[in-house]
Amino acid sequence: MNFVSLMYSHSLVITVYFCWRTELNINVFKLLTQSGAFVAMMLIAQPNYATTEESSDTAIETPSEEVTTQVSASAEIEPEKITYELFDFSDNAVQFDDYIKAKQWTVVMFWASNCHICNVEVQGFVKLHAEKSDNNIRVLGISIDGKAKKADAQEFINIHGVNFPNLIGEQETIAKLYKDYTNENWVGTPTYVVFSPSGKIMAQRAGMLPPKLIVRFIENQ
Repeated sequence: MNFVSLMYSHSLVITVYFCWRTELNINVFKLLTQSGAFVAMMLIAQPNYATTEESSDTAIETPSEEVTTQVSASAEIEPEKITYELFDFSDNAVQFDDYIKAKQWTVVMFWASNCHICNVEVQGFVKLHAEKSDNNIRVLGISIDGKAKKADAQEFINIHGVNFPNLIGEQETIAKLYKDYTNENWVGTPTYVVFSPSGKIMAQRAGMLPPKLIVRFIENQ
């Protein structure tokens, strides 16, 4: 492959990636995917994403090992008490710590209303919360839509019949929260963090993650 072809291929992959993430121009996205660049983009930019929940499951023999590989060795640090500007959907200021130390396993789903994967996966977490919240696992949603897009976030909740509690904040605030708790840089949505009943981080992952793998991981602890 000559230099011009290489640069063209690289530009094509990057273009498809941002079209897919932002969903700004679906017609361009469809046109470019016909060239096969989408497959290359998925292999390069999203190596852990699976096309379906079934393929995710069959690719993982030991779910606990797959999830824990995403946990940084420094994830056990306990940040000092910091106040983050987070709100419930009644505009009440809330403390993140009050939600994760609930004497239950807490699965935090960071989401955005315009995130395609979030819209696909949220139903699985609605089901998880409905089936497990009376026992030992609950889900907490945190939207990065911020004040300007609160109406969009509320529509996301309404459309999907989200039954678990949700908080909302600015993306910069949530990126800082994530960095403080995990010692990892914020990547984007969806991102999942699993807290033990005592509030200790046990696992974290950015990208697609079927709820049943989280359940198996928790059951193996």
